[in-house]
Amino acid sequence: MNRVLAVARTGMFLMGAGALLAASATESEAVRTRFFRTEGYPAFRKLELQGVELSQTGEVRLGPKAESLGQAEARTVWRLAEVRGQVVFSSGDQGKVYRLGGEGVETLATLYNYELFALGANASGDVFVAGAPAGTVVRISPNGDQETLFTVPEGLVFDLLAAPDGTIYVAAGERGRIYRIARDGKTDVVAETGDTHVRRLALSPDGKRLWAGTNGRGLVLEIDPGSGNVRIAYDAQEEEIVDLVSTGDGGWYFAANPGMGRAEETTPAGGKDPAAQVYRLDADGAVRPVWECPERTIHDLIAEEGGGFLAATGGAAAVYRVDADGLESVLWRAEEDQVLSLLKSKGQIYAGTGNPGNIYRLGPSRAKEATLLSEVLDAKDQARWGKLSWNADGQSESIRFETRSGYTSLPDKSWSEWDAVVGGNKAAQVQSPPGRYLQWRATFDSEKARDVVLRSVRVPYLAANRQPAIRRLSLSSSDASFRMDRGSGAVSQVLPGGIQVDYSMGASGRANTLPPEGVPDWVQQLRSIVWEGDDPDGDQLTYKLEIRQVGEENFRLLVRDHDSSGYTLETGLLPNGRYEVRVTASDALSNAPGEGLTAVRVSPPFQVDNAPPSVVNLKARRDALKLKVSGKAVDADSPLRAIQVSVDGGPFQGIHPADGLLDSAEEQFEVDLPLESEANGNWVVVQARDSAGNLGSFRAWLEP
Repeated sequence: MNRVLAVARTGMFLMGAGALLAASATESEAVRTRFFRTEGYPAFRKLELQGVELSQTGEVRLGPKAESLGQAEARTVWRLAEVRGQVVFSSGDQGKVYRLGGEGVETLATLYNYELFALGANASGDVFVAGAPAGTVVRISPNGDQETLFTVPEGLVFDLLAAPDGTIYVAAGERGRIYRIARDGKTDVVAETGDTHVRRLALSPDGKRLWAGTNGRGLVLEIDPGSGNVRIAYDAQEEEIVDLVSTGDGGWYFAANPGMGRAEETTPAGGKDPAAQVYRLDADGAVRPVWECPERTIHDLIAEEGGGFLAATGGAAAVYRVDADGLESVLWRAEEDQVLSLLKSKGQIYAGTGNPGNIYRLGPSRAKEATLLSEVLDAKDQARWGKLSWNADGQSESIRFETRSGYTSLPDKSWSEWDAVVGGNKAAQVQSPPGRYLQWRATFDSEKARDVVLRSVRVPYLAANRQPAIRRLSLSSSDASFRMDRGSGAVSQVLPGGIQVDYSMGASGRANTLPPEGVPDWVQQLRSIVWEGDDPDGDQLTYKLEIRQVGEENFRLLVRDHDSSGYTLETGLLPNGRYEVRVTASDALSNAPGEGLTAVRVSPPFQVDNAPPSVVNLKARRDALKLKVSGKAVDADSPLRAIQVSVDGGPFQGIHPADGLLDSAEEQFEVDLPLESEANGNWVVVQARDSAGNLGSFRAWLEP
């Protein structure tokens, strides 16, 4: 049997006559135990982390102790500052300034500005605060007395900076100005930034230059307070420069948020949303990105000794530690919606949150309670659980695991209680009952797990096998159009659903026997079947194909254990009639004996027609210099597609049927053919071709 190579454009297939379209298949697997795996930084970041620190290298260890120092009666804690060894903070919603004292959080002052965005302090213990909507700068003395220093015309202050010489710099919104309040109370505009808002101020380590970050254009500015000269050190693609901190070596870290105004400008078509970034501005003016924040927004930065910084973020409400090389760790996650402000004082880190407003002290001791709570893991169907295993450095037995299971995607009262896994120190049997969903929880023993590093967790499960499916079965029609490349002999055909199948000749030499018009007969006899097999468990599928003539009781086998999603039938080997093909998909190779499931799909009936048309009552007679040819073309199974006539062995030419339309299995024809002389027109040959490609030729001698 000659071989045929074909490619279906919806996937790569090898096709051979009788058994074709051999698609690449996944490797056969034995009965599979599947696994829920949690390993690596992206996987661990999805977990609920309490009291643990997660590094970008995928290491989980005990994190700093997070101690709530008292909840403010406010929605947000905007800024933190140290005043003579005490921590003060400004809030939103009610315009209050708080102080951490021996009794916890106490109110230091209540102001008329509802949102106190800006907070600063000097060496004398004075606290300076401002915000919106009044834009009033107020000095609060150590004993709580208040004095209004200045009200900015814009009514909006984002930041305050108390310089060592007693000058107060004020970052205002709306017109992008920086105001200066001198020691004697005189005020002036020290700089016009050319942007909408000035978001943050910082003083150079030598105290000679003022640095600013803006919102709108996202500018980093260096300002000479004496002359008011402004130099643009960097124009970021992001909209907002939210903070600047000195690196200690003449450079700066600055945090940039994309904002909403430039979202369309900075997001490529089909790409991800723009991310918040931290950049490093070196002393020589070079700028490079050092960290892309996993969250949408950065709110605050503090520099760390030895390089690197801490970042307070929104989104997941986390504090990240980033080293000088840009390697990040999730240091702490808050229960609140936002971490808005950070302060380092006496080796301790303080964090202020929003929604609701709270203040925490992080470290330096390690957390006493540390847990990881996994996502709800979905086995897709009822499953039973195996031995949970984990990979950890140090005393791995100091990590205790528990699990619970259920049949709802969100844990509720129908779920089982938490049960400790039972077994060894790195693998233990899950005790939870069978279910569709599972969740695990890991608890670190704070006394024993100080040096333990957790790297991965794996839970095996065996779920009930799910049935495969056969989708989008396509069958080429008997009169489908073909396109042929006469140079190579390759032929293509478009199946229903837009699937294109390309056939090419094998080594048989059939290409040398191509007819002068149309496509070769062997192509017309090919009927291609293409389908999509799908298994919800990812099991390897094999297929059985069977055929029967319509009206027969039983199907007859064409091929079994077929590992591709297509087949081509040579209908020239079949008697005329209507047929249907049954495709059965099986996942038995990936399941235990007797546990495999099947899916069945039957093709629509299709016609097989291998008999050529006939021409009856064919007559030819000469009338002067015309030849009258008449007759009737008839096909038993298929509509006619062409009628051609040749005179005296000359070239064939197409003719129309009597009614002008070639649209049925019987067509009457009568045609007058011009002759060059009375000596011509001695005999004719009429060819009729049906939609299945069958060709019948019939000759008639000239009637006397």
